[in-house]
Amino acid sequence: FTLSDMGSKQEALACSREAEQTSRKLVEGGSNPIPNKADLAMALKFLSEGLMDVGSKEEALEAIKESVSLYKEAAEQIPSMFQITLVECLQALSGVLHEVGNHEEADSVTKEVIRLQESSNQS
Repeated sequence: FTLSDMGSKQEALACSREAEQTSRKLVEGGSNPIPNKADLAMALKFLSEGLMDVGSKEEALEAIKESVSLYKEAAEQIPSMFQITLVECLQALSGVLHEVGNHEEADSVTKEVIRLQESSNQS
């Protein structure tokens, strides 16, 4: 069970914000850039989910877009480690885009997911 599952959405959101801020400080610290950026990307994905839970769709969209950007960077560096997580994050982005009414962009992201999945199946 998570805090959000137990009805503590605001508390869960506060924890997600703290994780995002801590991860961002590690990225700014400069050591281990790819692992730290991946941690920040995951924190942003969780933050986006929490923001969606409380109805902050636009802020959730910003967080998930930043998460996708960071995962793309990580997947370029180490595809075997981050490609699957990038796909999951892109799927989340597509869902948020649908929620905010941007169906064309959501469909475009879904097509990107399919391309990534097909290319990883061919490897």
